[in-house]
Parts: sequence; C-alpha cells; structure tokens
Amino acid sequence: LDKLFYLDFYSIEIFGKTKLGELVLYAKQSQNIRLMHMVTEDARPFILSLIEKHHIDGVGFIPPTVKRQIQFMKELEKLLDLPVRLLKITKLQTPIVVPQKTLNKLEERVENAHETLVVEDQGVYKNILLIDDAVGSGATMHEVSRQIRHKGLCGGELIGLGLVGSFSGFEVIQEV
Repeated sequence: LDKLFYLDFYSIEIFGKTKLGELVLYAKQSQNIRLMHMVTEDARPFILSLIEKHHIDGVGFIPPTVKRQIQFMKELEKLLDLPVRLLKITKLQTPIVVPQKTLNKLEERVENAHETLVVEDQGVYKNILLIDDAVGSGATMHEVSRQIRHKGLCGGELIGLGLVGSFSGFEVIQEV
C-alpha cells in the first residue's frame, strides 16, 4: 500500500468503542440494513473525496470471512454504488473458517490472509482503492495489495481505507 486511511478508530482503550466502531460492529452482527445505510451515509462523502483526489479508477472491497445471510461488505458495495470499476477479490472458503480478528499471533494473521484471499481481476488500473470494514494488523490489506502488485494490475497508487482502524497502529503495514 502507498497510503492507508480510516474514518475512525474502532475503539480507544480508555474510552471503549467509538460511535462508528459500534455502528460497524452492530451493522455486521445484526445484519441490519438500516445500520448499514447509516455507515454508508457516513462513509460515502469521504470515499468519493478519496476517489476524486487520488484519481481512483478501480475499487476493491475486501470480502467477508464469516458467513451471514446479509453481508455487510456486499451491502456497502451496493449502497455506495461508486462511479468506478470494481476489482474481483474472493475469500476462499476453507473447512474451518477463521476470522482474522480471532488470531492473536501476527504470523497466523499473515498466513490466514495469504491462504484465503485471491485477487481474480485481470484489469489494469491507474490507481486502486481497497476498502475494508476494519483494519487491525493490516495483514489482509497487505496480502491483497501484494497480489495486485504481483499481477501488475496497478500502475500508480494503491490506497487502503478501513472504515475503522486500530488505535495502536498496524503490525504488518509499517511503512505507510
């Protein structure tokens, strides 16, 4: 990644979850479309601004791990209805589904992302924006970015956006 942004912290140790952190959490867990609309309304102006400012011509949404009837990231993608091409990124289903946030060791997060995320896109883009609901260690963004660079899909900037991010920094993405 060349740059990494997030709209708010997920939580701040002495205060707990932020307003957006709670909204993202409950929208995902409850599969509540109204809450997803609220997140989208908060995020849309910033995302559109990033697209314009950085001349983004491709956006990739990091796919979810946990199976739900209504997937937060899929709904976000539909509700945002962005004016750019969408990259195809797939999360492979393994016999045992392991969400990134449940892994405590950095090596496990890196390996899990490497083994389960696949960038299937064949297009060529000038600048790409990757969107994830939450960025913890940065392993998922790092893996998707690595694949995009390896396949030569991005000729310019590769920018990450987490709706919420870690207050204490990122263990995998250090240079951004």
